[in-house]
This record gives sequence, C-alpha cells and structure tokens, in this order.
Amino acid sequence: MGDLLSQGAGIDEPGAAAWTPLAVAAMGEGAAATDIGIHLLSLKADPDREDRRGRTPLFHAILANNSALVKEMLKTAKKLDTHDGDGIAGLSRAVLMNSADIAKQLIDAGAPLTRQALNYAKSKDGSWAVKQAFGLTTTTTTAAYIGRGTYGSYSPGEL
Repeated sequence: MGDLLSQGAGIDEPGAAAWTPLAVAAMGEGAAATDIGIHLLSLKADPDREDRRGRTPLFHAILANNSALVKEMLKTAKKLDTHDGDGIAGLSRAVLMNSADIAKQLIDAGAPLTRQALNYAKSKDGSWAVKQAFGLTTTTTTAAYIGRGTYGSYSPGEL
C-alpha cells in the first residue's frame, strides 16, 4: 500500500471492488487491521467515503466489531447515519451484534437514534449492556437523550 501511495495513488482511491484502503482495513480482523486503519486515518483517509452500496469505512468497522477503529473514525466522520445499503443503520447493526461499546460511541458522537435501533435495543434479545448504552435502564439518561432532541418526536413512553 505504501508503494502505491508513493507512486501517486490517492488515499481514498477505490480498488477493483470499489472499496477504499480504509474500508478494506476496517473489514479486517485483529490488531494489524486496526493499526493499518489508524495509519490511513493519520494520512487523512476519509471514513465517510461510500462504496457502491452506500457503506462507509465506518460501517465496515462497526460490522467487524472493531471498537478501537470506530473510536478513531468518529474523530473525523461526519456521516453518522451510515448504513449497509439495505436499510440497516450502523447503530442498529451495533445493537444487533450486542456491541454496547460501539453503540455508546455512536450515540455519544451524535448518531441518529432511530426507531429501528431503539426497537432492537428494547427487544427481548437485546443485551443489558446495549440497553444501558441507550439509557433504557435509567430514566435520567433517557430524559437526557430526549432533551438533546436525538429521539425526534418519540415520547418517553415509547422509549
């Protein structure tokens, strides 16, 4: 990858599969993938660059359950409503995977709290940790999210 960059390839240049180097790193597993992703971010790789289906590197990091890389991407990402191309938002995906840490990071960064994500978090299969990330275990936290306006027009009873 370093050779390609030194030869003038763009940091966000998609490959044959229409994925940027950051998206490919985000799909990887383990510390090496995280380190490569963080390095690419230091070179100003764009965590919001969409592939053909509308997925961003941030979405791929969520899907790979790479909390450390999600944390780094959220420092510059602006597209917090990233999705999988089929209508499942990144926050909803984190909830479905019971990834409370990533769900909380996304919520704290200002990701839209959709009815879909809330319903997944409230389902019988939702983990206590994800419910806690959403503030569904205390009325104080839920009220704070409502006060922030992130629940849109939902009433406290719906949460």
